[in-house]
Amino acid sequence: MEALDLFDCNCGLGPSRRHRPGLITDTAGLQAELDVQGIRRALVYAISAEEYFPRHGNQWLLEQIAGSERLLPCWIVMPHHTGEFPAPDELIGLMREHGVRAARMNPPSHNRYSIAPWSAGPLLKTLERHRIPLFLSGTDLGRYLDDPGTGFTPDVLHELCHTYPRLPIVILRLNFQLTRVAVALLQACPNLYADLSYHDVFLGIELLCREVGADRLLFGTGLPIGGRGAALATLQAAEIDDDQRRRIAGANLQRLLDEVRW
Repeated sequence: MEALDLFDCNCGLGPSRRHRPGLITDTAGLQAELDVQGIRRALVYAISAEEYFPRHGNQWLLEQIAGSERLLPCWIVMPHHTGEFPAPDELIGLMREHGVRAARMNPPSHNRYSIAPWSAGPLLKTLERHRIPLFLSGTDLGRYLDDPGTGFTPDVLHELCHTYPRLPIVILRLNFQLTRVAVALLQACPNLYADLSYHDVFLGIELLCREVGADRLLFGTGLPIGGRGAALATLQAAEIDDDQRRRIAGANLQRLLDEVRW
């Protein structure tokens, strides 16, 4: 098997309320862990932006990875109506200025906003216009089955994909226990993608490649909260051809970033 050019779509940086002894919180530590796994590049978000305050965390992220060609920024975004987050056109200007080509949203329940078009529509339409890939954390397809729902149900994901058909949307940490729902949803939504950082199940990648296609799958680790090699081992062991493995490993993510239009 040829060496993989790995591009991780799901890395966090900084302290977390889920802190545990030994948790990586700094840039040097994250890069050292990437080295261990042979991952050349990573799309990185600020954990504090997701857990506390998006605008401050996004700026902190830029400061931490400044000058790095290996760590690429992904900003946490949210609706702007109460003034603590930039309006969509201002946001796009800031993203263009700082070279940010990916966005990420928390579950609506986390920051108490609505994902409905009358609320999040201006933001999502703007991301769609510029083809900025949107990564969704905490969806009902990426949670443990005994965790409560968060607002990103399969029905909501289906509606988002069809309301904004040119917006690339990525389900983070696709749960292998929900494969039956995920496959049907991915087949119904051509602009929907799946991160495989939690999909470490026997023949799972093979099934997704067969039923959905390798072009819709992205390699991720979930570092530093998770991701100690399971996703990489599953990808390496998958019974797929080298071209499919290459696309999942990093080519698909690079293509999404290259398709951003300012």
